[in-house]
Amino acid sequence: GLVARHEALRTTFTPVDGRGTQTVHAHLEVPVRVAEPGSAEEADAALRAEAIRPFDLRTGPLIRVLLVRDAPGASPDGATLMLTLHHIVTDGWSMGIVARELSELYASAVRGTAPGLPALPAHYPDYAAWQRARLTDTALEPHLAYWRHQLDGLPVMDLPTDRPRPAVRSGRGALHSFPVPREVAVALGEAARRRGATLSMALTAVTQLVLARHGGQSDLAVGTAVSGRDHTELEGLVGFFVNTLVLRSRIDEAAGFGALLDQVRGTTLAAFAHQEVPFSRLVEELAPDRDPSRTPLVQAAVTLQNAPRDSFALPGLLVEETLPPVETTPFDLNVEFEPRPDDGLFAVVSYSTDLYEAATVARLAGHWLELATRLATGDPERPLREVPMLGPAEQAEALTAAEGRATGSRPLPVPAAFAARVAEHPDALAVSSPSGRLTYAELDARAERLARVLAERGVTAESRVGVLLERSADLVVALLAVLKSGGAYVPLHAASPEERTRSLLARSRTELVLTDRDLASVAGVPAVRVDTAPASDSRPPAAPHPDSLAYVMYTSGSTGRPKGVAITHADITALAADTRWHNGAHRHLLFHSPHSFDAATYEIWAALLNGHTLTVADREITAPVVREAVASGVTAVFLTKALFDLLAEEDPGCFTGLQEVWTGGEAASPAAMSTVQATNPDLTLVHVYGPTETTT
Repeated sequence: GLVARHEALRTTFTPVDGRGTQTVHAHLEVPVRVAEPGSAEEADAALRAEAIRPFDLRTGPLIRVLLVRDAPGASPDGATLMLTLHHIVTDGWSMGIVARELSELYASAVRGTAPGLPALPAHYPDYAAWQRARLTDTALEPHLAYWRHQLDGLPVMDLPTDRPRPAVRSGRGALHSFPVPREVAVALGEAARRRGATLSMALTAVTQLVLARHGGQSDLAVGTAVSGRDHTELEGLVGFFVNTLVLRSRIDEAAGFGALLDQVRGTTLAAFAHQEVPFSRLVEELAPDRDPSRTPLVQAAVTLQNAPRDSFALPGLLVEETLPPVETTPFDLNVEFEPRPDDGLFAVVSYSTDLYEAATVARLAGHWLELATRLATGDPERPLREVPMLGPAEQAEALTAAEGRATGSRPLPVPAAFAARVAEHPDALAVSSPSGRLTYAELDARAERLARVLAERGVTAESRVGVLLERSADLVVALLAVLKSGGAYVPLHAASPEERTRSLLARSRTELVLTDRDLASVAGVPAVRVDTAPASDSRPPAAPHPDSLAYVMYTSGSTGRPKGVAITHADITALAADTRWHNGAHRHLLFHSPHSFDAATYEIWAALLNGHTLTVADREITAPVVREAVASGVTAVFLTKALFDLLAEEDPGCFTGLQEVWTGGEAASPAAMSTVQATNPDLTLVHVYGPTETTT
């Protein structure tokens, strides 16, 4: 009866001259297949197999019915009825019609009466012909003009993933569901109504904000489904009417949730006003760069399923709906919300299993719920950046991890951590440089003497001391001496313009500059040579606190005025204490980065605070220099991405003998990585990211 009433369910599609042509059959038999599994596992397998079984669009039918009886030992009269329809003949609204009409057809069969289904005022072929007549270039041009302007320069959404994105999108997916409590859903709806918006708009705003934070993007778009049934005659038809609209937002976290709602409201209303353009036509018109690993224009979607969703009501049977074993997804992430009778919402996230682990999606859902709760009940003018999305437990866990206390030990100041290594291995090689070699005991003694010089010159707790030295063993001595004196070093690059040096010294309130030159001052700040001897044997001040300032490093200023980033002793020792440094690959590190570059923090302190050896490079890195470093015993090197790519092209064999190479600063080059790995199969390559704004 259902198939007989709706032409879409009797339609097949045959290619004619490269185009799909519809054929509506007068009659199409839909068999009801029955499976009787021997166990619950077999029952689950049968449902999963049905979910992924492809349709043949040429022969049909494009609706399948499978009845899976409960396995022995379960409910004796229980079964799962699985209806599978190809999306080309149905949509979310249609499934409500299917549930309603099948319920009536079943009830009438049980009663032995004629089904009470109303006559259909229109048929799907009528709609198809009407839609085709509307899709002329003249009729669509005003709508296309809007979309060209609205989506100009739209960036690709690039969320972090658990696995590398495959070259070709497979469509494999899974589901994660979670309830949105009544109080949250109601408050979110009320917050929206106060701004003249709808609950759907509020759900879109929260979702876009969560995605923006996860992806680090302020300009992003999501898709949303619209029913396409803007005439009452279409409301009772089963068929594919739905269209996808692109909703673009520019997230400004300095503004409040009210401002974001206003923006989403305006964008959504404009999108609805121009919904005449089918999504496929929009893609064809805008012709974005096609990437087979991503869906075009939008990679995520959010929809409030407000279509009538009648449940199956079958006389004599207790019916319970369940989530199907979905193993496909139309997007990387697709979030659907369905209203519940208690005014709450039921959220279902379908996600690409090529990209995401289940735990990652569950965490993202938790962030959504936390953010929605705070935004729905908070001040709409409060800046978004002040509204956290981490719950108390996750926030505490993140802070604990950030403190570097995974080993359970309390943080130490750098001098104390270094002293422990000196006590353990006083005669071990600490620094190797062209000018000589220093054991841990020798390095400690030289830094101690210089620390006394600094104390005599007035350096005390958190005094800023500029360090204007070339890369050398003296530079390592100077940095350690500043920290032993209780001061904080300010790295100064010898090649920097005088105006930048003067600005950094003034803004950091630097009191003294250590240098290897005969200078009375640097930009007006008193200077002292690094090889100056102390006037007496007086001890430097007491050891600094773990939370004391260790250094101030300035950003490049490429995004505006350079920022001075204040890093504490505990920040450095937490970095060095991270167990990822405690392996054989880091037993001999190369120091070649400028000390005013955050990578030097990793190179120097990950070596010296773990009892490893630091080799100082006196030249800029080239393939021969890397080979010399390996010959001297170096086992691990950090390189910027550009330098790594250059060496990979010129001489990938220069890395032979190293155990680890770390590279970062920009997105990695897969080609360069592959070249180096193929040449050095035993080498571990690590892509890292270390902005100055963090320790490394």
